[in-house]
Amino acid sequence: MEEVINGMSGSPPEDQQIYTKDETGQYKPVSADNPLALYQINCGGDASSEPISILGAGAAAGSTFYPKDGVTRRDTDIVVYYGSSTATTTATFDTFLIDINNRESVLPGIRQNQRFAQVTSANVGDVVLYTVPAGCIFKVEYTAPTGGGTINIKGVVKLMADKGYQLSGALLDRVQTESIRDGYLYNGLRGLFRWRAALAKALNGDVLSTICVYGSSSVVGQGAGGGGVAGLLTYGKNKLEKGFVGRLRSALAKQAGDVGSGIIPHWWTWWYTFAGTWADSSVGGMLNIHSKRGETVGSSVTVTFTGTSFSVVGIEGSEGGKFTITMDGGTPQEFNSNGSSEAAKEYKYNGTLTNSSHTAVITVTELVAGKARSGFALIGVMYGSTSQTGVKVHQIGYAGGKTDQIATNRTNYKPTTVDFWKPDLSIICFSSNDYSGQTDLATFRTQTQTAITQCKRFGDVLLVPVGITPADKSIPITEYSKIYRELALLNNCAFYDTYARYDNSFTFAKETLQYVSSDNTHMNDYGHQDISSSLYKVLTNV
Repeated sequence: MEEVINGMSGSPPEDQQIYTKDETGQYKPVSADNPLALYQINCGGDASSEPISILGAGAAAGSTFYPKDGVTRRDTDIVVYYGSSTATTTATFDTFLIDINNRESVLPGIRQNQRFAQVTSANVGDVVLYTVPAGCIFKVEYTAPTGGGTINIKGVVKLMADKGYQLSGALLDRVQTESIRDGYLYNGLRGLFRWRAALAKALNGDVLSTICVYGSSSVVGQGAGGGGVAGLLTYGKNKLEKGFVGRLRSALAKQAGDVGSGIIPHWWTWWYTFAGTWADSSVGGMLNIHSKRGETVGSSVTVTFTGTSFSVVGIEGSEGGKFTITMDGGTPQEFNSNGSSEAAKEYKYNGTLTNSSHTAVITVTELVAGKARSGFALIGVMYGSTSQTGVKVHQIGYAGGKTDQIATNRTNYKPTTVDFWKPDLSIICFSSNDYSGQTDLATFRTQTQTAITQCKRFGDVLLVPVGITPADKSIPITEYSKIYRELALLNNCAFYDTYARYDNSFTFAKETLQYVSSDNTHMNDYGHQDISSSLYKVLTNV
């Protein structure tokens, strides 16, 4: 039963005031007129039970989780019934525990039917009891059903009783959530420890700190640069400055100093003029995208930029060739990309440049004798300042990209995507195309976890779902956002809930806030500026 505890009302000191949320979503302070509701636990009685459905109708191999959203709040016993739609349908079920540190291990259970036994694998018809500790996730992997029909997994959850009073379930969730939430930012205090230290050192003029922003077309800057509500949907150089990443880079430059553009990937073709023979090369690349290799002597690529420094990022290895960088028609500087294997290497132009417009020409001058295909493999260029202190922001985006772009384990792609930059902070902004393509939630979760693990080897991770799209798919976009939030808490990362910032409503974002461009998919300048302003506040006020 639910009982009001009068001792929880009253007027605590202002800095200790407790709030509850009413049915309209408005917060109200706990008082005599708005007491805190609790459940009274029967100290000597049984734990409460409730039926659950873990898998409705599985027709193919896959995996499923309990809880679907978040982690277990308390130590929980689950009696699981493995069933099927026909008597001839069979399948195998393996069980695992994902703990609070996101480590996955085999979870044994006690089979209740037939002969009692400890099992880690079950079959259709088995009834198995599992114990899931508080703060963990119960995972079941299952094979494709055979014999016709589908499989299902149902269960009865038994919540272990505690002594005394406890907050009601919904309120407990809210209190636990609010304790790690600051506005739309979750776990910012603990999830951005290392970033705060890196920013402090950069602002003190001691180091060059690095941020890598990974994502799809919104990270590239699609929709920005046109002004007004309609937005600019054609790609051009102004995306580097007008997209939310570029605006964030500019804001940080005002505080910590301008350190240049960050990487401009070769697939941003509006920056490059290629001549001669250039082909996709599988010797390596970045963000799961091939490098671009000049395969004939004289093949060139031209880049125009403004700044006092210029460098080329390419691949060094046995298939690499010699190339030159010619600046403003001057004397070429020669470089050699043939050598020990490196997934990425920076080749710096070492001439003195004024802070004005320049034209750089990269020309292949020598191939490798006896190699069927060789030459210089280009990943991208960087330009800007010679300063070695500040915050460099790399805008690593690919239009149409999904989370698997950053989760790749391909040789010479994974190191270039993350390891080469050694980011003090990785901002992962995928999910909108996963939603559009309806990526399976279990797959999305696994790929995001892989990306988090890769990035946390060097610094902190901030998960930011970016993109505003109509809610017209069977898997809601908020489900992908929930996985970001869950993984942030499990991995001690930060999560910024941009969808909640738009009231989880495409219509509100488009009609009221006017943040959506004319294609009903990408943010316009207003939307890009809003995300930039909010992230700047997150990064500098943590």
